[in-house]
Amino acid sequence: MTSNKKPTTLKLRLSALVFTVVIIFATLELFSQVIYQTREDIANFFHVGDLLNLSNRLDPYEMAVPGDAFHWVLRPGYSADRSAVAELKKAQGKELGAQAFSADQNETGRSVSGITVNQSGFRGEALRDLEKFPRVLMLGDSVTFGLGTETYPHVVAGELLEKNIQVEIINGGVEGYGVRNLLKEVPRYRDLSPKVVTVMIGWNDIYDENLLDELQELPIKTGWLLREAWRAAMRLSEKDRSRAIELYQRQKTPDRHAAVLEKVRSFEPRFLDEVITLIDKLQAMGARVALITLPGLYSAEVEPDATALAIGHLPAYTANPFVLAELTARYNAALREIAERPDVYLFDAAEWSREALSPRREYFLDSVHLNERGLRKLGVFFAERLQQSGALDFR
Repeated sequence: MTSNKKPTTLKLRLSALVFTVVIIFATLELFSQVIYQTREDIANFFHVGDLLNLSNRLDPYEMAVPGDAFHWVLRPGYSADRSAVAELKKAQGKELGAQAFSADQNETGRSVSGITVNQSGFRGEALRDLEKFPRVLMLGDSVTFGLGTETYPHVVAGELLEKNIQVEIINGGVEGYGVRNLLKEVPRYRDLSPKVVTVMIGWNDIYDENLLDELQELPIKTGWLLREAWRAAMRLSEKDRSRAIELYQRQKTPDRHAAVLEKVRSFEPRFLDEVITLIDKLQAMGARVALITLPGLYSAEVEPDATALAIGHLPAYTANPFVLAELTARYNAALREIAERPDVYLFDAAEWSREALSPRREYFLDSVHLNERGLRKLGVFFAERLQQSGALDFR
């Protein structure tokens, strides 16, 4: 009798333990799902941006938006030369940004010098008379924002001026922006009454660590919550800056036959829906919209050489340059499909760059940011596309 009771008792205890673990995990997962679905409201209510010192992490030419966690804009009226900006970035531990702004590449003879933010909150000089100069708003992230020596919107403006095309080019780029950030700024864009809006966005969305869950098709959000908690702890301890350097310096392992690439080639990130929403909102303003595909350092067809591996940086979720290349190619293909919608123009910079920016290492500072030569060529291309596409035929 005693020998039969012991196995039964052990089984009951194991069953109780398994049941308890399942209940704990289910409760944690339910909690994680609720947090995920309401994350922005929770972040704003508890002023998470303030708790994590968002303002202290921004550059001097940026400022946090009150009541909107993790959203920021340019600081109206800011002005500094590029050496001052480079020093400020270096003091904040942003070594890569400091290098980009301290590099002396002035070759174009038409370069900007440092950073000036006008009173309207856009990089560049004060806006001109809307009645005399129809506006072309060029939206984007740090690629559009540009370097301390050049921006592609600045090049576009110069190219069109040489052809006596009287329009005003507005640089709507902000470092770190994703599609969601642009959506939050739509009311401000509407106030500008632009005739044309170009959209070159997506790098920060592709680099978002949460994309890993989508890529692996994981509906479970407990991992997301734990990862976000860990990232918050890193921010509070100021260790995320050193982590960024570690990610940049880690060894890359190119593998064009990696199993994950098959999944990447059919992947459709959720932020594509936000791109469509953005287009709808911009068109509702009465603007003509031009989508721009993303040219990058790495290509799905070309094995990266030693220089490309040395200067490139990858998302935290992969050490394989081909994963980034295929993700970018997939995103660009989706943009081409979206551009088939009525009254949407396509500026296919990715396709154009195959020959125009070859070899890639001579035109890129890293995986996504172009150097001055690259920005200059990109600006000339956009000026040509604006004319050839008919987007400027409102005059």
